[in-house]
Amino acid sequence: MDRNTSLDRDFVVSLAIAVAMSGVMVLYPTVAWLILESGSVPGMGAPAMLLPVLAAVGLLSVVAGLVLFRTERGRLREAAGRENPAVLRARLLKARIMAMVLVEVPAILGLVLTLLSEDLSWSLAAGGLALAASFLLWPSRKQLGELSGRSAGDPIEPA
Repeated sequence: MDRNTSLDRDFVVSLAIAVAMSGVMVLYPTVAWLILESGSVPGMGAPAMLLPVLAAVGLLSVVAGLVLFRTERGRLREAAGRENPAVLRARLLKARIMAMVLVEVPAILGLVLTLLSEDLSWSLAAGGLALAASFLLWPSRKQLGELSGRSAGDPIEPA
């Protein structure tokens, strides 16, 4: 397999994972809305302090995910040219998946907060935050090219 085919394959895999994980983030508010509309939430209520604590945990999870990815991407860029590009791209994919899991946490907590408070705005806001953060982690061919020892302006495809 030549270098360009390998880059293209890695990009498609990264993109498929990002699309799937981002799509799930839209699902949580939808489920919350469907549950609320069905009237099957038995007015559980929640301790007053629990809602802001869960919201803070979700926000910190987004920050942790973004910092983790940015830090690992920087390390991998420094290693470009010294290490096998395929290994570096695999490590970038692993970092992206871990970061996307962390930025998905607010969407999950938004569903929980909505069910506890019977307020859909929690799920909409948290799901929106998670989705926006996931777009910051979106894969690009440029990122993969950087790990292959190419300069940022070089095309991946043959000229």
